[in-house]
Amino acid sequence: MVDVTAYRHRVTLEALHLSIGWLSQASRLDQPAARFLFCILAIEALATYIEEEAPDESPLARLRAERLTKAERQGRRERCIDETLGEWLAAQQNSGDNCYRLSENVSCVIRPPWCRAFHSSAP
Repeated sequence: MVDVTAYRHRVTLEALHLSIGWLSQASRLDQPAARFLFCILAIEALATYIEEEAPDESPLARLRAERLTKAERQGRRERCIDETLGEWLAAQQNSGDNCYRLSENVSCVIRPPWCRAFHSSAP
């Protein structure tokens, strides 16, 4: 009888070895563009295995990203931007220096267009 757990771990090791092989090949190349391509192949091969092929028992399964819709991904990006810039702007405002007004204007340029309507200093 075949040990299923051992087989799944062997398949995971093979996926890791494949990615390491692509990186090894990249290190032997002289052309930067070819080296870059092989590095991307290594990353994509491992990411594809983790996301689509790895069994749930694989040690790599915990690296899987959540499956989100396009709207959910966009919402997370917007919240991240708002939170990050909000913390930075609060620090600037609390520091009492004159950079706050400039940072507020910069945030309106960096943030998505829908966000500009909420700022009085929008360009």
